[in-house]
Amino acid sequence: MLRSSAPRFRPSRSPPLPKYPRSEAASSRGYTAAGSFRLSSRTKLRPRDASTLTELGTMPPLFLDVADVVCSTSVLPRKELFEAWEVASRIDTAFPSAPVVADLAAGHGLLAWILVLLGAARGASRRAVCVDTRLPDSALKLSSAFIARWPELETSVQYIEGSLDTVSAEPGEAVFASVHACGPLSDMVIDKAVSSGCALALMPCCHSLRNQPLPPLAGLDRPTLERMAAALGPSGAIDACRVAALRGRGYSVEQQFISSEITPYNRLILAEPSPSFDAEVAAALAAASTIEELPKLKRRRARTSGPNQQWPARIPLGDEAVLSTVAGRRPPEWSRSIDLSMWAPDDGAVTDARLLSIAAAAVSAPWAPRGIEPAPINPAGSAHTSPLWDASAVVAASVALHRSSYSTRGRAEHGGVASSGDVGVEEIDAQRSRAAVAQASLETSAGPAGAAGRVMTDVDGVRVVVSLREVFFAPETGRRACAFTIEFRSSERAIGKGDARLWQARMREALQQWSAEGGGLELR
Repeated sequence: MLRSSAPRFRPSRSPPLPKYPRSEAASSRGYTAAGSFRLSSRTKLRPRDASTLTELGTMPPLFLDVADVVCSTSVLPRKELFEAWEVASRIDTAFPSAPVVADLAAGHGLLAWILVLLGAARGASRRAVCVDTRLPDSALKLSSAFIARWPELETSVQYIEGSLDTVSAEPGEAVFASVHACGPLSDMVIDKAVSSGCALALMPCCHSLRNQPLPPLAGLDRPTLERMAAALGPSGAIDACRVAALRGRGYSVEQQFISSEITPYNRLILAEPSPSFDAEVAAALAAASTIEELPKLKRRRARTSGPNQQWPARIPLGDEAVLSTVAGRRPPEWSRSIDLSMWAPDDGAVTDARLLSIAAAAVSAPWAPRGIEPAPINPAGSAHTSPLWDASAVVAASVALHRSSYSTRGRAEHGGVASSGDVGVEEIDAQRSRAAVAQASLETSAGPAGAAGRVMTDVDGVRVVVSLREVFFAPETGRRACAFTIEFRSSERAIGKGDARLWQARMREALQQWSAEGGGLELR
């Protein structure tokens, strides 16, 4: 085949972003050093950049100190430094006497640190609480660097992993601040501040008409918002409605703008309750917000198939004792769940405790290639490595298992089938349950209210929970079907999809073996 000798067409690369002169880049704050310097750069600051930042003109000494600390960590982009400083300076000027600042969706928490430092420079006692669903590594490095520089402020900034819904404050107790809370998250920050009767400092971003819930403004509907967006642009229309809704809820509002060379989303909304503010009316309006009614709104929540954060139930900004107990990075808990449904015999042979013994054995048995014979029985049942998976032995142990005592408390009827609530389970015979030797005795628990019938045990750092989810009777034959959910949780090891699939396959193999031996059950 003949090949053309003509050179291949290569699309030209996009031209580099322009570098603005320093005098143009920050005319609002006096960044006047010569040369090209982009304030919006996402390049991470390095220790060598500290000397360059001192050439930015008449900058406050505190800014240079903060910049020196940020550069020493090598974790934040240049844009974040200037953005946090600009916003914090304006918040401190607007609310100089604020004793508490809640930095919501805080990320690295630089805004909180600068606000605390600005207050300390004036002799004011101020503390900050950073709340986000996940505490990034940059926050830990930044916090350590600031504490090393200002050790007297070690307890002034607290990082808490949690949900925005659990943050609470008394009226006038705090300033709710957030920089670039994406889309509807900005509306959640507004609602949280208004329902608490506290001041607000918000720089919204990611304006989307499709995902935007309607602010509680009389006469506002989606066609009206779209017409406003056609005239003002989405960001202008959405923020105008937010400001009008705040004023309608009894807030005095001021809008400021930082340099657009730092970020195009540069509108800062500063609001505080006016003398006519009614906390009860504002709370009722916040409760009637349409955020929950928007079907496509993507809200942050824990993933049930991956590492789940154990978030605190409440984050009271005014209670330092409670905050100290929930501050810091929460250990992740990995969680996977599988469902098993089967036609079960009427004699009650299929119970949650017996399924628990099978699930525990599936977890404790190590993986091995097919064709490897199971390990021999250890007659003494002493501590040793878990034997390989043997479905026959597991079924024999499960069939032999019976409950020695029942507690009247916690028993519940599921479609005519009694399930154990708080149950004691006999020790499994070591020679007949070699695959379940890791848990010599099964401890059961009824779990929270309304979850009677749950049984659980810990094996190899994994908590196994079996719950009877549903009992169904076929209308034609009266045959009984049971649906169980088996959960695997661990804060000590990661539970991957492959682990859940392996354990599910082992449990199905054991149940099929049980059925073949005349157990009377049939997997659905």
